[in-house]
Amino acid sequence: MNDIVQLFHSLADSNRLRILNLLLNSGELCVCTIEDVMQVPQARVSRHLGVMRQAGLVAARREAQWVYYSAAKDTLLKSTLANVLKETMEEDSQLRRDLARLKKLEPNACELPRRTKASAARQEAAAR
Repeated sequence: MNDIVQLFHSLADSNRLRILNLLLNSGELCVCTIEDVMQVPQARVSRHLGVMRQAGLVAARREAQWVYYSAAKDTLLKSTLANVLKETMEEDSQLRRDLARLKKLEPNACELPRRTKASAARQEAAAR
């Protein structure tokens, strides 16, 4: 019974539903891509993904320094639940905006150098 409680608890958060929506509609994403789409800090995304991984909702795959996540469909309950959620979530405006933002991102954006505010300020100062 604890597994079922943990599964539904992991779905009882809007950010985790947003992450699940992205994974159900795109297959596999890196943490930094999810961070860019949702516009929330990396630590928060990682924490939510950890809760979802413990509940068995997502699977993780490490490649170099990046971790890629996908929706887990290893049981009938999770597979059925994923299908129901995917159909239901199509109506939510925030989730549609997330998917639109995801489509605008460059493929393999994680592998590109990340331009932080500090590095941008240094580059602008050096250009003067």
